[in-house]
Amino acid sequence: MITVGSVGLDNDFIAGLFSRERAEPAGLERLAQMVGSGEVDLVAIGRALLVDPAWAEKLRDGRTGELLPFTPDALKILH
Repeated sequence: MITVGSVGLDNDFIAGLFSRERAEPAGLERLAQMVGSGEVDLVAIGRALLVDPAWAEKLRDGRTGELLPFTPDALKILH
């Protein structure tokens, strides 16, 4: 099973697009619990990777303070 949809960020995708609000990085403790307990096998990350292609590397290295917020303008940029 896979989980997807506003994971890794603190607001909902659709709401954020219409309000043009930025989405800040969210705590990932709940996702880690879900994977650890077998509730999900995989976590899909979308918007966080669009704005910060090094997201997974930063997370792996414990550099969560360096994670970048998502803004709808990030949809205009391809890395």
